[in-house]
Amino acid sequence: MDKPFSPVYLDTQTARASAVLEAAGAWDTAPTELFCYDFASATLSITYTRGAAGGAMDFYVETSPYTADQVGVENWFQIDLYEGGPLVAGADTGSALQQEYLTYASGGAAAENFTYSFNLGANAQRVRIVCRESGVVGNPGTVHVFMNLGMEEVDPTRDGGQSEINANTTDTWRVSLIADEAVDDSDKVVYTVPADTEAQILWVWVELATDATVANRQLVMELQDSANDVIGRFIPSIVQAASVTYYYMFGPSVADLLGLRDSDYLSTPIPPTLILQEGDQVRLYDNNVVAVGGDDLIIQMQIATRSI
Repeated sequence: MDKPFSPVYLDTQTARASAVLEAAGAWDTAPTELFCYDFASATLSITYTRGAAGGAMDFYVETSPYTADQVGVENWFQIDLYEGGPLVAGADTGSALQQEYLTYASGGAAAENFTYSFNLGANAQRVRIVCRESGVVGNPGTVHVFMNLGMEEVDPTRDGGQSEINANTTDTWRVSLIADEAVDDSDKVVYTVPADTEAQILWVWVELATDATVANRQLVMELQDSANDVIGRFIPSIVQAASVTYYYMFGPSVADLLGLRDSDYLSTPIPPTLILQEGDQVRLYDNNVVAVGGDDLIIQMQIATRSI
């Protein structure tokens, strides 16, 4: 039996069934159209599996003010990005407004999950998500999109197709995964905060596989400013010997373990509001500099960023 046509049954919907993206970098030609009336916001849960190294995907959001396509008028409208111009006394201000699409670049071969939230605007009756491969267009990846609809707006500075009042700083934090899986390197600056951006470190997962060089390694997670001055340092409680693999978790509220758990796991707490500014860096390295070119330091770091 079909579900009733009611907001109660529209709050969770598949916006794109899992399928390979179209060839040659083409946008989806027949995106799924979903009803969204009576809802104020949406959150997309997106899974992207790249087709080849260097894979990336683009997507954009379109809404329609009509419950069904109308003849003789445009039916779909792409969500925009607004940036206010400089305010000068005695002169009109020129601001920029453009249609917006977003890019997600893969960090590894495995499926990668991320979310994106937006407001629908007062007039949206239908919504659809349009995707394409933008990294390796000759070998497109696979994308699945699931959508949750909400009754409240998620970001007062964006209104899903309406102009923002102030675009200098937004409350929209966008979560992404930073991965560095290069081997034979145990000293890495894994992330530098881009210009006009603030970044919050949510957690860091590290796999350190040591070679046969006999000596103890001391893993360090270090924060540096734009001048490479140290502004913070987090050090696990024990050292690591040769020819073993340890797994380290840095995150808020995790235990400060004084010894290994399950023979190879160690956790170290970091502050719950670890926010970095433009130019700040996150470095992970062996403080004892035992085998920088021989040990394998694999890093996965979840961050949230916002524009300023």
